[in-house]
Amino acid sequence: MRFWRAGAPARILLVLLASALVMIVAPPVISSAQPAPDQGPGMSGPLAVRLDSITPSVVTGTTGPDLTVTGTITNTSSSAAAGLAVRLQRAARVSTESQLLSTALLAEPDYPIFTPSIPVADTLEPGESQSFTASFPLLPEEGDSLYVRETGIFPILVNVTAQHEGFGIRDHSARFLLPVLELPPGEAPDDVPARSGDDERAEAGTEAPARDPVPLTMLWPLVDEPSIAPGSSAGEDGPTLSTDALAGALAPGGRLDVLLAVAGRAIAPTAPGSALVSSSLCLLIDPDLLSTINAMGSGYQVSLAGGGTAPGNGAGIAGRWLDRLRALAQEVCIVAAPAAQADLEALARLQLPGLTERSLTRGTDVLATILGAQPVQGVTIPDEAVISAQAADMLAGTPADAVVISDDAALVDARPPRGERFAALSTPGSGSLPAMLLDGGQAQLLAAMGEEPSVPVFAEQAGTDPASKDRLARLQDTIAAVAWPSLAERGDGAPAAPSATLLLPPREWTISAAEGDALMSSIATLMLTNKAIPAPFGAIADEARQPGAGHPPGTVQYPQRHEDVRVPDSVLEDVLSASRSVEQLASALVTDPTLPLTPDAFLAPLRDDLVRALTTAGRADPGTASRAAARRAESVSQAIARMHDQITILNPGGVQTLASAQSPLLLIARNDLPVPVRVRIVATAPPGVAFEELGTQQLPPRGSRQLSIPTRVTNNRPFAVDLRLSTPDGDLLGESIRISVRSTAYGRIMTILTGTAGALLLLLAGRRLWHRFRGQPDPADEGHEHT
Repeated sequence: MRFWRAGAPARILLVLLASALVMIVAPPVISSAQPAPDQGPGMSGPLAVRLDSITPSVVTGTTGPDLTVTGTITNTSSSAAAGLAVRLQRAARVSTESQLLSTALLAEPDYPIFTPSIPVADTLEPGESQSFTASFPLLPEEGDSLYVRETGIFPILVNVTAQHEGFGIRDHSARFLLPVLELPPGEAPDDVPARSGDDERAEAGTEAPARDPVPLTMLWPLVDEPSIAPGSSAGEDGPTLSTDALAGALAPGGRLDVLLAVAGRAIAPTAPGSALVSSSLCLLIDPDLLSTINAMGSGYQVSLAGGGTAPGNGAGIAGRWLDRLRALAQEVCIVAAPAAQADLEALARLQLPGLTERSLTRGTDVLATILGAQPVQGVTIPDEAVISAQAADMLAGTPADAVVISDDAALVDARPPRGERFAALSTPGSGSLPAMLLDGGQAQLLAAMGEEPSVPVFAEQAGTDPASKDRLARLQDTIAAVAWPSLAERGDGAPAAPSATLLLPPREWTISAAEGDALMSSIATLMLTNKAIPAPFGAIADEARQPGAGHPPGTVQYPQRHEDVRVPDSVLEDVLSASRSVEQLASALVTDPTLPLTPDAFLAPLRDDLVRALTTAGRADPGTASRAAARRAESVSQAIARMHDQITILNPGGVQTLASAQSPLLLIARNDLPVPVRVRIVATAPPGVAFEELGTQQLPPRGSRQLSIPTRVTNNRPFAVDLRLSTPDGDLLGESIRISVRSTAYGRIMTILTGTAGALLLLLAGRRLWHRFRGQPDPADEGHEHT
């Protein structure tokens, strides 16, 4: 329905007559063209429209009376377009979150309020572009306007028309949401009727009732995919990275540099509302990423495609970025993300407490040590803000016993807990897990923002791809979503809206500096207009865990989409096997207070590699991600095998001679590891040779020790002994060696001969005594009598 502006009572009749028309009249500049059939919402054809600016992005009482949209139109066809024109159209105020998320599905008739068309170009040749500016008042005080008479979220359509190959064409792809926090200066005259599409309150010319400001918390992710190469350990040349992409992300203009810079500018003393934003902001930091950047500062290596390594070029970049983060961490809240974006569901299936602790609770110590600031503790923020029942049961027994998830990933009374801030999630083990709930709709629009838009796993698959929408429009929709809880209807009969705002962007968020600044500015505007108040993340985490808080009971709702990209069982089997090998070796290592290196620090790179094998990063391509995870697990197993080979018995060569039947066997055991190790000797010998149990022996780091094995030999024949070291628990170490031994002991035959000779001597001596006793000469003395 087309409406011509009426500014005086005498024109009201004309307006009413125009509203009765059912045919859409084309703009005058293309009135001779025959309109092409409407192809549905977001229709586009030979024209491509890009939005360049939207001013203001948030309407307040100080932003001025006009909405100004600039953009660029490009002719993507092979023939000229004529009579290009642009107009703005407005739909009714958004009243539900589903409307907030589905504006891409609106058709042109759903935008009944529109402005006159503005000519843009007489002709646009193929491949040519033409910029445009459309600026109209928001209020109907004077001239043509968008007729906004109330606060709220309003869908805006940029309707481009032209004549192409004899047909009138329209492009409806450029559309966005406009949040109106306050009406701009000026009042709508009482004699101007309300337009179709406005609600009853608008018809009455009244604003929304005053409401309390909404608590707002912003989690700001500083997370990246694991960069350490499989099997890398920090040697003299530093760690080895798979690629040097992380240095690019930290460099000026890189993804992580932009995110850190945006957060820094938002809390700068000169930024409007900086103190309020600072109280609401919490940096979500990956401990694995932080450790990697910290190690890069002292130098690092980069794996080469053809094998080998080369020095990395980002040591200085990493050091400067980390210094900026340290400074920022003194001003705002920080909280640890699961290390390396580890998959909680995979950790729960593995049931390895050591790996779980390293993934979820050790991160707070890493952040505190490197950044010199105390993080929020006891909170787990899973990737994609979803959790399985098995993972919830696992978390209920750890220090990180509060979780942040989407309200789409939980059920309260068999429905999503819309409007709730907290829930007490039941677990299979009859426990309860406190949950902080973020609004799924806001998270969905945050994920659609930036260079690489995505759809969270908990979101229902919409009919449109977020990447198909104009990038500036996606930013504008996100800003509107942040304002939505402050502007949504509340009270009896109103659809449930979030009672608080907890914002969680996707982990590897790719936004420009301008987009980040605009988002932060919109948050500051909400607080400066008293539509929102800062809610420190630590405070809401404490509230979630508060005993007896009466949070509504709920159950987890694990999305099928996450199941489709879960870590496969084959990878978990590899990780489990490698982890057992690590812990078996760990049981043999000894802490020496005189040495700077502890067994835990020595094995940390291997344990961290197993955590990285469980990352959710890159799982959009499950096959590639699984192969990468298997390589990490295999690299750990190979590293343990190499460590085993470094603890061994040195083969003396030649033949050892035992001086007696109980002479000890002398051996030298070597430990090339940088930490002490406890070992036992495993010996295999032939019959007639017995070794006494030597017990557990300690070998010094990077040194040798002579071991003396008590031996009993009952023969003097040469024999061979197989010897090997093992951990105290029986895990074999090093290579088995074979030693040839010769004994100088008489052995069994010599013992018999000696016994026989002794017996014969006693017999002969007895016979002599017997003959002497009887006074008879001994026959043996015949011929030897003395005269």
